[in-house]
Amino acid sequence: MREYTNKRVPIEFLHLEQSVKIGEYASTSNKQVIKFLHEIINDDLTKTQKQYIIMYYMNNMKIHEIAQKFGVNKSTVSRTIKRAKNRIYERLKYTNFRSFIDDEDADL
Repeated sequence: MREYTNKRVPIEFLHLEQSVKIGEYASTSNKQVIKFLHEIINDDLTKTQKQYIIMYYMNNMKIHEIAQKFGVNKSTVSRTIKRAKNRIYERLKYTNFRSFIDDEDADL
């Protein structure tokens, strides 16, 4: 299992999606977080943010691989992912999933 490293936005849960659906991480709260993350990704992110987040977190692609695929600079991909994570954080901080984020980590 990949270690959870970003308490502020639990987007790493997307890596565990199959385990959460059927395996040892299949708690109700984990399933709800993943469902809500999918809703945010589909409803609140731009098309580019959505593509980069899916490729980076769900398909385990590296930033340089995404940049190469779209013909953009690595810093563009990195900034776009950061903006997407900020949008996700903003949605999560006003929901029942508040316990999954940590405001002390102000450096996204």
